[in-house]
Amino acid sequence: NPPELNQRHIICSAISEDGLRFKSEDGARLADNGITDPEVIKTGDQYLMFLSRGEETLLARSTDGLRFDRDRDFVLRAGGVPGAVVLADGRVRVYQTSREGIISVLFDPKSGMFKAEEGVRIQGPCGDPAVCPSENGGYVMVLKRFMK
Repeated sequence: NPPELNQRHIICSAISEDGLRFKSEDGARLADNGITDPEVIKTGDQYLMFLSRGEETLLARSTDGLRFDRDRDFVLRAGGVPGAVVLADGRVRVYQTSREGIISVLFDPKSGMFKAEEGVRIQGPCGDPAVCPSENGGYVMVLKRFMK
């Protein structure tokens, strides 16, 4: 493992009433070795936090959004720096930054099953996908392009 994956990282949170000024909340949401880039969504009665650990995507779950526990059955090894969006049927599309570009996996939070989707959502070199439903239908993705 690269040395940074063996270092303990702490995921914290902050709250705001206006989206401009944030106040750090007390305590850690999750602590584990090498975790970075949290992406939190709410689906049903639980919060899902997708995390990067090197070129892996991990999952932690919470019922209150404050204390998260790792789901040890969920590890995606094709890429990290995740994004996620809840679909109309309750499944979650998890986006990952891979060497080819942005790829995706369909995840059912109730059953714990996940399935890689074929192809690349957008060709690299790019990363850090953030996806949300559009008011007009469809979805909007914001991402980072790597420049030469």
